Amino acid sequence: MKRNLARILVLVLLVALLVPAAVSAADAKTYDAVITLTGLDKDNQIQTAEVKRDAYVAEDATLSTLFADGALTEAAKAKFPGVGLSAKFDEFLKGTASLDDVTFDPEAAKAIVADRSNKTVADLVAVATTIKATWKLEEGKEYVVELAFTEKSSSSGGVPVPVTPSTPSTPSTPSPSPSAPAEGAIAVTEEEVKAAEESGEPVALDVEPVEAAQSSEDADTLSVDIPEGAENVKVQIPVKSVTPNTVVKMVKADGTEVILPKAAVTEDGIVIKLDEDAVLKVVEVAPAAYSDIAELTDAQKDAIAFTSARGLFKGFPGDSVNSFQPEGNFTRYQFAAVLYRMESEPATTAEITFSDVDSGKWYSDPVAWAADKGIVIGYSAEIFAGSDSVTRQQIALMMYRYCGKPEVTATETGASVWAADAMSWAIANGLFASGVDAQGAASRLDVAVVMENFINFLQGSDMAAE
Repeated sequence: MKRNLARILVLVLLVALLVPAAVSAADAKTYDAVITLTGLDKDNQIQTAEVKRDAYVAEDATLSTLFADGALTEAAKAKFPGVGLSAKFDEFLKGTASLDDVTFDPEAAKAIVADRSNKTVADLVAVATTIKATWKLEEGKEYVVELAFTEKSSSSGGVPVPVTPSTPSTPSTPSPSPSAPAEGAIAVTEEEVKAAEESGEPVALDVEPVEAAQSSEDADTLSVDIPEGAENVKVQIPVKSVTPNTVVKMVKADGTEVILPKAAVTEDGIVIKLDEDAVLKVVEVAPAAYSDIAELTDAQKDAIAFTSARGLFKGFPGDSVNSFQPEGNFTRYQFAAVLYRMESEPATTAEITFSDVDSGKWYSDPVAWAADKGIVIGYSAEIFAGSDSVTRQQIALMMYRYCGKPEVTATETGASVWAADAMSWAIANGLFASGVDAQGAASRLDVAVVMENFINFLQGSDMAAE
């Protein structure tokens, strides 16, 4: 498996080399590029590695002269731990590696990459601005590398302008620097915080409705200041035409950006909680095109879009299309990981107390964190049984503990005695539908629906899926 994944990382680096290093050219077009690798790691968990590159010259650079800075390689290593690069990478750098095992979409891109000593990035962009390369392993596992170009025209003030081949681009209004707050920060007052706490409603930010940008680079920054010492201040960002794919990104002091997984959807915008002043962006994540969800209800499709956009869990890559496998199995390990990702994967020093949970695995930190917070206690003090299918009543119990075991007045008779309060609470608050099979195993679709409901519940939104 390691050898095969190493071959896939060769493909990752192949695509990374398609993006030129900074080369000086007065009138040449330049491009931003986003490169992603999606596939299963050695534990058969879906992973995505992503690297963004800014302002590379296209016309003057031949593909063979380009070199990788290692950023995508490091990102891929982080998502696929324990996988090393094979000698084929060195072969590619020397121009001797074959592309026979790689399928390109569009197919014409393959010939351009194969002739990398003579072809340029401009040649590639003339074929398509989005290119997919798929490597199908003999075990039937597929890894998809996607490279998306966006032109940065000298006449646009350095702002990306989406392009299609042979179509002139139109300059757009420059956006603020990602690391700098927009002028005129929005100040949330102590009176607004107090009124929101008393009413249970979020503070509606005094700003014109925001239009979600198609990319982070195109998004305006929104600076929000909250009172000193305030915690869990619930604010609503008004958003035009909000969808389940609408997310909020926080811009850190070093300029890096992170999606806030617990951003809830309302009819008028997005609700988040803040513990400190923040610089934010509202972005519309490209919908995940899953091939096997056409027969689902709109609400179910929205739940899948909601959880996928927030990075809680995603589908499975395919040769030409991806699948979600809505009726697929979901394990106790996986649900612990979903809650951990909902918390933005906090650093933890907690030790693993279960004898059947290995260290150094993708699930190690999530289980250690959840056990430390009292969210999971295992079947016993030593047994977690993470590979077991997670049941709906187990999910309800984890969420109930997460919320501090609030008082329960309703009674749900379909659950086991130890989960009755938790299941009653979950149903009363719209996390599960009344009459659901509490003791039955939860499917991937079940988890998507309940996680959308849970996040909306935590932020006070009533936009529950069914």
